[in-house]
Amino acid sequence: DEKLSKLYQDELKKIQKFETKMLVKPQNSREETLFQMRRNLIVGLDWVGDEYMFPFCALSHTSVVDFVQKCNKFNERFGVRIHGGENVVRPVRGNISQEHNIAYEMTMMILMKGVDLLIEKRLPVRIGHGVAFLSPTEGNSDLGKKLESFRKSCQEKEVSFEINPTSNDMLLIDDFQSKDIKNNGAKLADHLSFDGKQHPGAIICTDNDGIWAIHKCKPHYHHVSVAAELCQLIQKFPCKMKKDNLEKLVRFGKSQRFVKKPTMIPEWLFEKKS
Repeated sequence: DEKLSKLYQDELKKIQKFETKMLVKPQNSREETLFQMRRNLIVGLDWVGDEYMFPFCALSHTSVVDFVQKCNKFNERFGVRIHGGENVVRPVRGNISQEHNIAYEMTMMILMKGVDLLIEKRLPVRIGHGVAFLSPTEGNSDLGKKLESFRKSCQEKEVSFEINPTSNDMLLIDDFQSKDIKNNGAKLADHLSFDGKQHPGAIICTDNDGIWAIHKCKPHYHHVSVAAELCQLIQKFPCKMKKDNLEKLVRFGKSQRFVKKPTMIPEWLFEKKS
């Protein structure tokens, strides 16, 4: 907590202000309507930081954990999403310096520690863009064993690693499209297969269109968003993306949402002003 307080003083202050808006019920009727809207529409906290240079997560601070636990009283699925595991230089990329290898190990260890703290508090957690947690770690046996143990722990607690294929294609060279780097794409796809497991290890997501262009799928020129991402995977890995597995994957993805009941938006929002 002390280190996080020093690193993210401004961010923690913003979260404290947000906490007041989410938990303290206002007296004004108009403000009360907005208060209820926030509770219905805001379903979690999303930490998007520079995980390579600053992998510490402010959301694992005790004060933030307490806030999320209070939110769980009106939404049991109010959760925490940590962007972690995409923008790191990984050994699987090929020849990198010893300094980069050390930085990679430290980054992953710090990220895992932050997630473990959240899991211990039994909070709903998702790891956004978490491909580094799922990638092979040949030549790094110590970290590889710790990552394997971490993945098993996440499966037991139903903590999901998000895979965003289009984002990976844009930013990485060892993604679902790669064929020459230890067949890493197929190994990532293994984490999307149930194959007798209750938890596949990962779910398919997508960035909002406008971050990266999410074009209609090439085979049908019809599917967009997450459906387009799934369509591409079906074309590339037909053996792993069979109908039964795909249906389970979609159902599991829905179960990992941070909201389970439909949100209610006040009708006055849609009233036309005279």
